Amino acid sequence: VLRNVLPVAWDPSVHVAAFGVLLWRVGMQMSSHNGLAGSQKIVCPYIFPVILMVLDRGLGIVARSGDGFNEDDAVDPAMEVLLEELIDLHSSNFGFRDLFKSHR
Repeated sequence: VLRNVLPVAWDPSVHVAAFGVLLWRVGMQMSSHNGLAGSQKIVCPYIFPVILMVLDRGLGIVARSGDGFNEDDAVDPAMEVLLEELIDLHSSNFGFRDLFKSHR
């Protein structure tokens, strides 16, 4: 069900909830630049494939929305935040890197 619903319904509140489930960030501010990523443990890896599906769907929409990508194109804000969060986690969280490698 989540694989069908979340990609279509993704917005900032769903982003917070999904990463809250992945990292057990209940009640914390979810900014990707607040320094929480390195101190969080992966507690529910089962949500990660859904997050990857959201990213795949969102980037596909962004790619189809124009003739190509250049610096001046506006990237969908939700996908930009999602991608930044994934990059920050990958660079600061060993457990996330292992989880990411397992989904190649």
